[in-house]
Amino acid sequence: MGVLSSLFTAISGITAFGEAISVTSNNLANVGTTAFKSSRASFGDLVKSSLGGFQGNKDVGTGTFLTGVQSVFTQGSLQPTSVPTDLSIGGDGFFVVQDPAGATAYTRSGQFRPNDSGQLVNPEGFVLQGFLADVTGNITGAAGPINLTSVSASPKPTTKVTIDASLDSKSPVKVFAIADPAATSNFSTSIQTFDSLGVGHLMTSYFTKTAAANVWDLNVVAAAVEVNVAAPSGQTNEVVARGTLTFDTAGALFDESAITYFNTGATGIDFIGSAPNQVMAFDLGTNINTELGTGLDGTRQFGVESSVQSQSQDGFGAGTLLGLTIQEDGVVSGQFSNGRIQALGQVQLARFNDPTGLRSIGNNAFIETLNSGQPIVGTPSTSGLGRAISSTLELSNVDIGKEFIDMITAQRAFQANSRVITTADEMLLELVNLKR
Repeated sequence: MGVLSSLFTAISGITAFGEAISVTSNNLANVGTTAFKSSRASFGDLVKSSLGGFQGNKDVGTGTFLTGVQSVFTQGSLQPTSVPTDLSIGGDGFFVVQDPAGATAYTRSGQFRPNDSGQLVNPEGFVLQGFLADVTGNITGAAGPINLTSVSASPKPTTKVTIDASLDSKSPVKVFAIADPAATSNFSTSIQTFDSLGVGHLMTSYFTKTAAANVWDLNVVAAAVEVNVAAPSGQTNEVVARGTLTFDTAGALFDESAITYFNTGATGIDFIGSAPNQVMAFDLGTNINTELGTGLDGTRQFGVESSVQSQSQDGFGAGTLLGLTIQEDGVVSGQFSNGRIQALGQVQLARFNDPTGLRSIGNNAFIETLNSGQPIVGTPSTSGLGRAISSTLELSNVDIGKEFIDMITAQRAFQANSRVITTADEMLLELVNLKR
């Protein structure tokens, strides 16, 4: 009987819209959840029954049902923060994470912090995955958790000292003596260098004008207690390297001699306790004779007071991690106490051909399914994965206004189906009353 079947049809509507209210309430409950993606309910009609004969079919529906709940992966608004490990994605990608059991999952929630093991994790304990860096800061193809435990910048020994100076052509002729280097030289400049262990050593370059026209001696001196030399002088300081500079009449650097070292093998500098024979080149400019330079891009000889325009060296000591920065390409760089900035890893992102096919596992995370397809994994700003934006968090994409409209629609539909049951009940009552 049609009246009786309408009761069951109305019940299907009540059930479906009751579930729709649950979807709406879940969306509203997660308005404040970082990077939450709202859901929407989808409905389908139930199998129809046929009334009448073959010639005059009249299909009557038997109700509705919830065909599925689909996540809506639109971009949420971005909220700036002051925490560099807070990450958001400007695009369609997902962070690749591992849950506490080691299973791979995907999330848009980028509220990461170092845990007690130094791994970057979100509040749910999911570990951020990335491409690892070697000890020199080069990103490798190896993938794994980005870990900041015991991160330090390894030392680099000084291999080159660059000096850009102007020597006074009016300086008197002197003869250098290690017993009193300051008094027996015309000009000096000091710079901190580093051995293979990252230990700093102050080295002073003494420039002495010789009796030969436009010729200067260069003596590089270090503290005697810090170096080994072949023939110790017994003085507080020792000469570890020596060379000669020749200038032309225009003051340009014309030629340079090879550097002579004073360790046992005469092949480098021996700092006590570190690797021996540390070769340290001294770049004083490109000379005219052998290097075919201008002779004016480094050390020069003019009739002005001697001075240093600039000097540098390429070594550094070990450093401890002071802070982090994350670029848009996902490279996590450490700022170290020795002034170095070095890559520690690179964030991975993944995207799916059909992200709506992902299955939610709670904790704002998803796993792949047959419907979503396999992930395309790479680095930010490539392959359509989106940018990694540091010091920002993605907000929930729930539209409160739309959710209230959906709630009103579901409420009215629920009420209408309830009224159908009431009406069908009254019709059945009239039918029962025919017996009177």
